[in-house]
Amino acid sequence: MAVYTRREAAEKTGISFDTLRYYESFGVINQPKRSQNNYRQYDEDDIERLLFIKQAKKCGFSLKEIAETFILLENTETCNKSSDKIIDAKINQIDQKINELIRMKEMLAKNKEILRNASCHQFIKDSLNILR
Repeated sequence: MAVYTRREAAEKTGISFDTLRYYESFGVINQPKRSQNNYRQYDEDDIERLLFIKQAKKCGFSLKEIAETFILLENTETCNKSSDKIIDAKINQIDQKINELIRMKEMLAKNKEILRNASCHQFIKDSLNILR
């Protein structure tokens, strides 16, 4: 099995040294083995896990959620059901965020229209009324 230094692991995954160290301290990756000269050594499993973390973060998962996911996925009996629940929950969160962003966009469009048709003082007053 291939072994990578911290620099090589960072280059291979696109994750910075500081982030690698943070992931270790947070517990989403195991403390890497050390070479004789005390350099961190990452293996293929570590690289795969780091790439999974990177992808999960792009999908909006927090490190806490990723850590919980790893715990659930390690149980082969409940892996599929657990992964479905985790993904469905994240999809629901994303849907809620999309709805919130749509409401914010609509509010900005209304404020833009108010500002076009009123003075700045009136704009502030009307904006406060929209928020109520």
